[in-house]
Amino acid sequence: MQDINDEKRKRYTRMNQVHSSYHDCVCYLAVENETGLQVFWYEFINDIMTESDIEKGFKQLQKSIQVTSPHLMNILNVWKTSVPSRFYVITEATQAPSLFDYLHSIESPPPTRTLIKWFKKLTLAVQALHHAQIIHGSISLQNALIKPATGTLKLRFPLTNLSCRLISSVSLDINQYTSPEHLSGSPSMLSDVWSLGIAFLELLTQKSAYEEFQTPQELITAINSMKLPQSLNLVKDQAAASLIQKCLSSELMRPTVDEILKDTVFNLKNEKRATQSPENLSGSIQIIVQNDKEESAS
Repeated sequence: MQDINDEKRKRYTRMNQVHSSYHDCVCYLAVENETGLQVFWYEFINDIMTESDIEKGFKQLQKSIQVTSPHLMNILNVWKTSVPSRFYVITEATQAPSLFDYLHSIESPPPTRTLIKWFKKLTLAVQALHHAQIIHGSISLQNALIKPATGTLKLRFPLTNLSCRLISSVSLDINQYTSPEHLSGSPSMLSDVWSLGIAFLELLTQKSAYEEFQTPQELITAINSMKLPQSLNLVKDQAAASLIQKCLSSELMRPTVDEILKDTVFNLKNEKRATQSPENLSGSIQIIVQNDKEESAS
C-alpha cells in the first residue's frame, strides 16, 4: 500500500503556497509533473476521527474519482497515510473567481438568459453527483467558480462531506442555503435541491436570500417554516420564480435535479418569456418581447 501511495504522490509537485484552509483541511497549489497542469492538493487531518469514519471517508473519496463532469472540479487522485493519519486528494484547479464574487464585482448583471444557462450548468454538476448517490451538502454561489469570458462554470466537489466531516457543516455553517432537513440532521439529495433554489434566486437578484432576517434564530425559524424569501418578489421571470418556489417547497413536493433540468425555464425563447409583478408573486402576468441582443450576449 505504501508503494502505491508513493507512486501517486510522486506524480505531483506540491508548492509551499497555501491556497486555502478551513476546519481540518489545507489546500495547496501543486503541479502534475507529466502534464505541467496546475492542480489542487488537499490534505485532510484525521487526528480526531474514528477508525470507522476514516475507512468510510476514504472509500467515499475513492469512489468519487469515478464521478466526472465538465461542471465539477473533478477529483483526479486520492491516497492516505496512517502515520500521521491523513487523506490526500488531488483535484482540478482554477484561478477563476467564485460566482458570488464575480456578480458583486460587475456594474450591471448579465442578461437573464445567461444567468439561467449558468444555473443549468450548476444543476448539471449536482446531477452528476446525485446519479452517483452523492449528496453535495454545501451548494452556494461561493462554491461555484466562473470564467466569464468562456462561460465555463465548475462547482467545487463536496470533499468535506465525503471525508466524513459532517459535524462542522451542520452545526457551524447555517446560512440561507441550509435546508430544513439539514437543520434537523437528516439531509438528503432533495436538500441539495433547496440549495439550488436559493442559488438560482441569488443569481437572478444579486441579493442574499433571507437578508430580511437579522438573527440566526430568525433565519432558522424561516427555513423550518419554509417561508419564501422576500427577494423572490424581485424575480421578474415567471418561469424562474415558479421553479424557485418548487425548490423551496416541502421535501415531498420538491423536484429532483432530473426534473429541474426538464423545467420550461430552460426551454422558453426570449420572445415568450413572461414577467410577474415585482410587488407580488401572484400579480398580473405580462408578456414582454426581448430583443435579440440578450440571446446573443448569453
